[in-house]
Amino acid sequence: MYPHIVIQFETDYVVQSELAINEDLYNSKYKDRLELSYKAACGLNQRSVDIDAADLDNKLTAMEYIDDIYKFYT
Repeated sequence: MYPHIVIQFETDYVVQSELAINEDLYNSKYKDRLELSYKAACGLNQRSVDIDAADLDNKLTAMEYIDDIYKFYT
């Protein structure tokens, strides 16, 4: 599997969703790449914090990251 990071947040509720896929098709093509059901955390927007709010009017803030941005897109 692909490496991934798990982050836990306090959430309002959790939604579970099942894939709408034929079981034979799932077993033959997608079993190694997909799960039959997924859970998603909901209600995070009310608790999110804008970490860039203090730099909203600072036009030079991006200069700190310009080399990283350039490397990412080239």
